[in-house]
Amino acid sequence: MKKSSVYYLRVEKGEKMKKAVIIGSASLLNSKIQTVLQKSGFQKAEVYKNLGNLSIKRHDWREVECFVIDLDNADQDMIAVIKDLKENDTSKDVPILSLSSNAELKTLKRAIAAGCSEFLVKPFEMSVLLQRIYKICKKEFGFTSKEPEKAEESTESMSIAEENTYENVVQRELVNDSQGVDEAGYTIKWIRDFMIGVPQIDQEHEEIILNFNKLYLLMKSGKGHEYYDELLQFLKKYVTTHFAHEEKIQLELNYPGYEKHKMLHQEFYNKVLEMEQSHQGGFTTDRELIYISLYVRDWLYHHILLEDVQIGAYVNTRR
Repeated sequence: MKKSSVYYLRVEKGEKMKKAVIIGSASLLNSKIQTVLQKSGFQKAEVYKNLGNLSIKRHDWREVECFVIDLDNADQDMIAVIKDLKENDTSKDVPILSLSSNAELKTLKRAIAAGCSEFLVKPFEMSVLLQRIYKICKKEFGFTSKEPEKAEESTESMSIAEENTYENVVQRELVNDSQGVDEAGYTIKWIRDFMIGVPQIDQEHEEIILNFNKLYLLMKSGKGHEYYDELLQFLKKYVTTHFAHEEKIQLELNYPGYEKHKMLHQEFYNKVLEMEQSHQGGFTTDRELIYISLYVRDWLYHHILLEDVQIGAYVNTRR
């Protein structure tokens, strides 16, 4: 069996980020996020489990560089919290990362409409959360698979290996804190909220979701290892056909976000090639199954809801 990779966070030297605010009802998840953020470039990560009598619209949020808001809260409408933050002069321009179980797709769409900048669907890797936070804060971020050279205690480079091995991510950072996620948290339900209004694209999105769910069902029955190579080949075919269809539509209509969208497609394609090359027809490890399932699921949610939906809206204005 292949040895699991250990990842180290590279924190760039220079001014540390000021403060992150975490708002959510799950104490364990809040604590984990708080710990990782404070190890990863923030001077402070403040947690609000219960906002209580705090007036969000009148509170002073000037020191905050980003909000992490868990939408899975039975006692409070977190979309209303996002709206209140956007109505406060000291927080209206502060980026928001929202978290939600994949059973709450409509909630994610409402959060985007209310003003959240990015989202993550549970379960997720803590490393992906960090990447999204650095992105919305417009900071440089990266991982290396090699342990950095021994540095003086004053250096800002720090190891968070324990938080970011894939096994520990799944055991500690994902399953236990995913409220409302359907069984095992991996499957995706094809519903109308995924449709962008372009029939060919919607049909192809549904096809990849069906293949993704096939992987989960095989994993559940203990046969996912045998399906791994087949899924990689499907993904390679998918990126060469589906992406070409999307890009053709964008070019024909002079879609203004074409270059950015094409770059995102290339990133996905490169990741599939990376997974194929690292596997090289060998024995499929549990780690590889976990990684491909989390990566593809997150990409589908994120790309369709934040990127492809913009294509649909643009196409419909040109009809």
